[in-house]
Amino acid sequence: VIITAGLGSGVTGGAGGGLSLTGGRAEGSATTATGGDIAIDGGYANTGTGGSIMMYSGESGTTTSGDITISTYNSGPNGLSGSMMLLTGDTGAFSGNSGSISFDSGDAANGRSGDIVMSVGSVVGNANSYTGGDVRITAGNQKTQTGVSGGKITLTTGKSTSSSSGDITLNTATSGSNGVSGKIDMYTGSA
Repeated sequence: VIITAGLGSGVTGGAGGGLSLTGGRAEGSATTATGGDIAIDGGYANTGTGGSIMMYSGESGTTTSGDITISTYNSGPNGLSGSMMLLTGDTGAFSGNSGSISFDSGDAANGRSGDIVMSVGSVVGNANSYTGGDVRITAGNQKTQTGVSGGKITLTTGKSTSSSSGDITLNTATSGSNGVSGKIDMYTGSA
C-alpha cells in the first residue's frame, strides 16, 4: 500500500502536499474516554525477519533536508504530559543478543558535525517544591551466570587526525542565592 501526497510542480516552484494521520477525538466528559490511538507495526514473519519501520525526513536537491519531531503533547491543567519510551524487544532463550539503540549525528563535509543533547525540563512555578528531574545512565545487569561481569559505561572524546582530541568536562551547576552548589560523588560497588 503506497500513500503519496501531491507533487508541487509550479513554474516558480510549489510546495508538495502534506499528509496527516490523526487519532479520533474523545469529546466525552469521563476520564476513561481517551483519544484514539495510532499503531504502526511492521509485518509479521513466521520464520524470517519481521518487517522494519523506516522514517525519513524529506530530501532537498540543493538546501536543507526536513526535520523529524517526535513529541508528546502538553498536558491539560489537571494532568501529566505523556511519557515517551524507546525500547528494543527481548530475545528468546536461544536467539542471542537483544537489539541495540544508537544515536548518531551525521558527518559534516564543510562545517561542524551535529551535537547530541540530552536535557531534563526545568521545575517552574513558585509553589512547586519538587527537585529537578534526574539523568540516569545504567549499564546492563548480568543476572544468570557467575563470573560474568555486568555491562560497562565508556565515555570517550572525539579524536583528531592532526590536532588535539576533545575534552571531558564534569561539573555541577552554580548554586542559587540560598543554597550550595552540588557535590560530585564517585563510588565503586561493594564486593
